[in-house]
Amino acid sequence: MHIVLVEPEIPPNTGNVARLCAATKTTLHLIEPFGFKLDDAQLKRAGMDYWQHVEWIRWSDWAAFAAQLAPAARLWFIESKGPRLHTEVVFGPDDYLVFGRETAGLPKALLEA
Repeated sequence: MHIVLVEPEIPPNTGNVARLCAATKTTLHLIEPFGFKLDDAQLKRAGMDYWQHVEWIRWSDWAAFAAQLAPAARLWFIESKGPRLHTEVVFGPDDYLVFGRETAGLPKALLEA
């Protein structure tokens, strides 16, 4: 499974997701721009001592991330007003759960595409 954070803004949230990824052996994809620096103390504190156990990749933008995806990759865009509930889906081990910014969600252009 893969977790994708598109333009994350809040360091502790990203650190907490990284800790979850370490515990579940889930790959974390961080897509710029970020609302913080990767050396932010709050980010490190939230991730605690788990960062060395996280398989993570930093992407300069959505296009760079999307270019590496296999044609059959399944992307699940997580939105509060999405058309389906997470309980209605059978997720696969190679799926990508894509989350947007904490304050604005996923970019409208990305959802429309």
